[in-house]
Amino acid sequence: MIIDGHVHLGIRPGAEQTMEELISRMDKDKVDKSIVFNFVEVLQNDYVAKAMEKYPDRIIGFATIHPWHENAKDELIRCIDKLGLKGLKMHPTLHGYSFSNHMLIDPLLEICTKFKIPVIGHGGDDIFSTPLQYEEMARTFPEVKFVIAHMGVVWTVNEAFMVAKRNENIFLGTAGATIGYIKAAVEEVGAEKVVMGTDSPFQSAKLEMQKIEEAVPDKKKQDLILGGNWARLLERNY
Repeated sequence: MIIDGHVHLGIRPGAEQTMEELISRMDKDKVDKSIVFNFVEVLQNDYVAKAMEKYPDRIIGFATIHPWHENAKDELIRCIDKLGLKGLKMHPTLHGYSFSNHMLIDPLLEICTKFKIPVIGHGGDDIFSTPLQYEEMARTFPEVKFVIAHMGVVWTVNEAFMVAKRNENIFLGTAGATIGYIKAAVEEVGAEKVVMGTDSPFQSAKLEMQKIEEAVPDKKKQDLILGGNWARLLERNY
């Protein structure tokens, strides 16, 4: 089972991907399922839900929420309870907040706890989304599973390894990481804490799988990263 855990759907200035284009790419690259969410600049949760409804065996939709919006809590509940979306995507950098801002983020993570859904968030080397900020929220909400997309590449990658190693509910996404970083993540943290993501349409699943296969020759560990870990994270009862 190949699960691409980081895929954008919709349209924004400079980038777009329709559900039909995504399915075509998945077929070409032999991807079984994709975890899909909006380009975070333009919220289109209903389109993601329609894609999941049309391709229920291929697309797993996540809600994208802008925490500063007045209706953020209501929108997340609607996405989960009414649209059936399976997780939450957050981007502290582009939406302008610190991921450890309890006043702003706690209400959303309380909902994630209630509905038992995972969170994937941008985890780059900026002041808004450091691995230590993810650790703060992971310790506050131990029942929520957090995926740090891009595993802190490039300057905070070692910090990402550190927090993933000491927090059971923190995982590392491969999108944007080099072969060397993926190899180091598996050696430092373990294959069971690393999940595949492409950042599609900006990267192809074929190339991402080649990176993982080169970095991690062990087939059992490859299988965990390429899909097994995501399958476990998407189970409602952890």
